Amino acid sequence: MLETLKPYFSLPTPEEFTGYVIPQYGVTPIDVSKLDLELLEGEERENLRVPTKGDASMLLRYKRREGAVSGAEVREADLNVLQLQGARQEGFRVNSGMRWVNLFADRWLQIAEHPNNELYRVTMRPLVQIEGFTGMSESARRPYEQFTSRLGMRFSREQDIFVRDVQKRR
Repeated sequence: MLETLKPYFSLPTPEEFTGYVIPQYGVTPIDVSKLDLELLEGEERENLRVPTKGDASMLLRYKRREGAVSGAEVREADLNVLQLQGARQEGFRVNSGMRWVNLFADRWLQIAEHPNNELYRVTMRPLVQIEGFTGMSESARRPYEQFTSRLGMRFSREQDIFVRDVQKRR
């Protein structure tokens, strides 16, 4: 089992960040030079305002403020995504000005596809099985639907999870 995901994570370049920015009329666009994406594990997550799930979290910051977080855990050969959450108040610019779900989906997939790890699938439980999701609003459900769509995940009825098999890059 993997002890850390950090060796398989790479920071997006400013050009890559630009691809996730949503052009908005009448609003100053997000300055990609003020964006930061971190992969945090274990105790590194203790000081975050946003609650975290899983063994590792990707944190998207804008102007050093928490903008969105995604949590995952490794179970055997699966990278199981547990959390997609935009931050409140201070994270508004990220929530409204970026395709942050796509960024997280692409980065988790990049980790899973790395040739030097033992991950062969990205998985996600259906919303009804995600802790705290009973009765959640449409805006809370949307990121999970966008994530499964972005990765082209199929639903496995026999395993009762969304699955994306990964191709290892060589």
